Amino acid sequence: MGFFFGADESRALGEDLSPTITAGEYLSAMAGVLEALAEAPRGRCHTYGAGFRALAAGLAGRATVFFSAHLQQHPSDEHAYRLLGLAHLSWGNDRLAVKHLEIALGLLRRKAAQAMALRDILLLQCEAALLRTVLIRLHSKLGEVQAARWLVREGEEWL
Repeated sequence: MGFFFGADESRALGEDLSPTITAGEYLSAMAGVLEALAEAPRGRCHTYGAGFRALAAGLAGRATVFFSAHLQQHPSDEHAYRLLGLAHLSWGNDRLAVKHLEIALGLLRRKAAQAMALRDILLLQCEAALLRTVLIRLHSKLGEVQAARWLVREGEEWL
């Protein structure tokens, strides 16, 4: 897994929008995390408990209800938007997944712009890079090539 956009000799750099981590790989990795969190959520993760349990049980539609309810009370929670986006992606609602993942990415961008410590900036940029990777794949799948290219250029700026 990584954040590398390669191109063979016949294509110019940036034409290949296939990241080395796919949306399926991201969801697969998240599934293991969700199972662990459903068992014993800690810290702020306890507020997502019902949504985690629903996702871990394969009830993505139900998970969207829990994460949406959480967002009603915490509209600036980028983690909840990311989880809601992943729940929609698991459920097969690609457009809604893109919507919520884009909101999460926007919130991460804002936090990164305000962060003062290098550690915080790097952590937020790594989280944003993972979201961009999934969003590039989703935009490409939906035929939204311009949006995918814009995200690729944004990612290249941080390399």
